[in-house]
Amino acid sequence: MTQIYETGAAIYVYLTLYHAGMERSELIEKYEAVEDAARDEVLKCGGCISHHHGVGKIRKKFMERTVSPNAIEWQGALKK
Repeated sequence: MTQIYETGAAIYVYLTLYHAGMERSELIEKYEAVEDAARDEVLKCGGCISHHHGVGKIRKKFMERTVSPNAIEWQGALKK
């Protein structure tokens, strides 16, 4: 746990994946597997997928579990 707030805690995990000869796509695949498992557990425990940094591209796939379809549609329309 890296920060504690009145409304909860923030957990930052810094992960380094390196293996000589491993392709970049393999590293990304392994990172996403760890990230997805961690985010899934956080959501199961009532947490959220972002802190003050926003969701970003990596966590985008979790949006449907955290906001309504109307909110996703509204965000898409706003971006257009």
